[in-house]
Amino acid sequence: MKLFPTLVIDDFLDDPDYLSDLARSVEYKDPSYTNHPGVVSKNAIHEIEPELFDTIHRKLLSVCWDLTKPVSYNTVMDFMKIEYKHDGVLNNGIVHVDSESGSTCAGVIYLNKDLHKDAGTSFYRRLDDTYTLDRHDRKEFLDSVARHHAGENVEGIEKIMQDHRDKFEETMRVQNQYNRLLTYGSDVYHAHTSCGRGQTRYTLRFFMDLESNHQPYPLQR
Repeated sequence: MKLFPTLVIDDFLDDPDYLSDLARSVEYKDPSYTNHPGVVSKNAIHEIEPELFDTIHRKLLSVCWDLTKPVSYNTVMDFMKIEYKHDGVLNNGIVHVDSESGSTCAGVIYLNKDLHKDAGTSFYRRLDDTYTLDRHDRKEFLDSVARHHAGENVEGIEKIMQDHRDKFEETMRVQNQYNRLLTYGSDVYHAHTSCGRGQTRYTLRFFMDLESNHQPYPLQR
């Protein structure tokens, strides 16, 4: 059941330069066995600057919810950076959904001023509805991707990733625009389109599990 629309809001933050500078100053985790390229900040935003987290979080909530009524939420928010790789393998994202994290909606705020426009986010539909990443026969694919993201030399990784991408059709592309918010339901297949050309892609990313007994989800209204 679709609960949240895909929304794009430009000029979302009042002071994006502060957040952009912060994203470049924090420490990041080392590459590890993950199903996503790039690395995330060692600390979540609420650990780095609690007041900043509260400000951004309230603004995010207000996009789809009436905050005069109670809303239950569990939100994870951190920074992510993806560095350009000359081998080309890591420059395209892995098509996935975010519902495995337990979230109902997710999104990013783009934090690069001059990044290539196609370093945004692409959305996809499955060409075969039976193809999902949680099936046992997808374990080999996810294991290969995780080892590659951790820095291992995985034979045939380009073909492995392309075979996965061939299971989908791109339906929409949101271009990378500084201080642009993109938010979407966690059950929507997506990936970053690319990470730019010779640059490092910075974003604030968030995963939110939301519900309210006092108001319906946005697409149920």
